Amino acid sequence: MNSLQTEDTAIYFCTRD
Repeated sequence: MNSLQTEDTAIYFCTRD
């Protein structure tokens, strides 16, 4: 779940903008 969390965070920040 570490890899998934990292990608999820990146997408979250990317979509936040």
